[in-house]
Amino acid sequence: MCLNRFLLNYRKKGMAGIFGSSRKREYTVFGPPVNMASRLERFVGKNQILICDETYRQVQDMVQVEKMALLPIKGIERRFDVSSVIGKI
Repeated sequence: MCLNRFLLNYRKKGMAGIFGSSRKREYTVFGPPVNMASRLERFVGKNQILICDETYRQVQDMVQVEKMALLPIKGIERRFDVSSVIGKI
């Protein structure tokens, strides 16, 4: 069961697919969105959903959120405006 969950809408492109050799293949994803998600994971609490400001604009009529402080993301210069989803509207 996944206890840490979050949503992220990040405008950079990533790659997904089956990678490896003829002896061993794995389905994986990589790229800036995956790196960002990995770094945001340290801020996510148990059974919590975090969304960035861009995602919030897309779902603001559907969810209630609690704004969090601007979060520093390792390896990325700007801080991200992140909200915690606390319920449905």
